[in-house]
Amino acid sequence: MAELGEIGKTGVRVPRIGFGSTGLGSIPEIYGYEVEEDRAIDTIRAILSQPNAFLDTSRCYAMGRSEERIGQVIRELGGWSEGRVLSTKIDRDMETGAFDGSQARRSFEESLTALSVDSVDILHVHDFEYASDLSEVKGRWRD
Repeated sequence: MAELGEIGKTGVRVPRIGFGSTGLGSIPEIYGYEVEEDRAIDTIRAILSQPNAFLDTSRCYAMGRSEERIGQVIRELGGWSEGRVLSTKIDRDMETGAFDGSQARRSFEESLTALSVDSVDILHVHDFEYASDLSEVKGRWRD
């Protein structure tokens, strides 16, 4: 079992090594190779077979395919298991570039749906340099 470390004083404990899922959606223009769906699904199964798996994803990874593939395995397993850590990000609208509170909320809700979960353990603001001001993203988050 992997050693766990606490994130600051949050009480959130994570394995010292996590798995970033950007490539699971298959982005050959970035990585130079395809990741077939079966291979991605098998990889996710292997990650989630660990009792304290730490999986990080984002709505914009492969235009949502990474989260959709992860969600497929989560559904197959009957839900997200206790003891594992799931992290995702709120993102700008990849088509329009909009990144305000409404978009942040929409991105989060789309992630929850794609991942087939009700919550995540860690939520990041992704590529906030695309927002004209970070206060726009967080200021209207609860609208």
